[in-house]
Amino acid sequence: MPPPRKLAMVMIGGAALGLAACVEGEGARLASPGRAEAGRPPQSACPAVANLDRAALARQAAADPRAAATRAWIAGQLAPVVVPETAERRPPADAPFVIRVRVPSGGFWSADDRSVAWREADGSWWFWRRTIDRRQPPPPPPPGEAAVQLTEEQLYPARSGRLAPGKAARMEAAFADPCRAWEPDGMPNEVPLRRAENGGGPPVRLCPPDSASYLAEIAERGRPPRQVYAACINDTATFTLSDVATYASGEDPR
Repeated sequence: MPPPRKLAMVMIGGAALGLAACVEGEGARLASPGRAEAGRPPQSACPAVANLDRAALARQAAADPRAAATRAWIAGQLAPVVVPETAERRPPADAPFVIRVRVPSGGFWSADDRSVAWREADGSWWFWRRTIDRRQPPPPPPPGEAAVQLTEEQLYPARSGRLAPGKAARMEAAFADPCRAWEPDGMPNEVPLRRAENGGGPPVRLCPPDSASYLAEIAERGRPPRQVYAACINDTATFTLSDVATYASGEDPR
């Protein structure tokens, strides 16, 4: 089971940010017409984003003076999320899809989750994952031996392998979902909506106060790498890819 969700705000220089977008050109991409095009269904046929006010989100992205600093901060946060050379399996050069995800520690949760998941050319899904919890005490030395300084890899060993069938099926469905073309790169703490939800109130969707912030980079064959960000859990295929990768696990040994 995933751990309790953390506070939703991303901190840069001590300031809490609710991101409007994460990458260059996001405003223009969000402002594209709300109709079926390039093989994607109409926005209204995609439940996770059907009520999203793309034009308002585009305006937020264009007006955000912190966008460049935020992109740089996310890139720095993702820098250590790399499958090491010593790993038994690494994403191959011809992998059609690779996602690197980090759910940093903070708020009510001490774990720093770092993971990479990828789809290989034969359709199989694989993962590498390390969870760092600096409040976790180091293991005691063997009897009669002096304590030694352990490396991060020894303190927090990575797990890796083929993704469990159920998780792989979720990744494959999200990877193939044409509604991903409508999903923004940044899902901020306050998402502007076309219509109010849950019986009224302002047309905005708020993150719950105990939600997690997901930072990720998606690399798809034939496309430039894409930074994505979610201030809290949501129903988009993009978030599903990030969430399943974060809590990846291997095949059942039975």
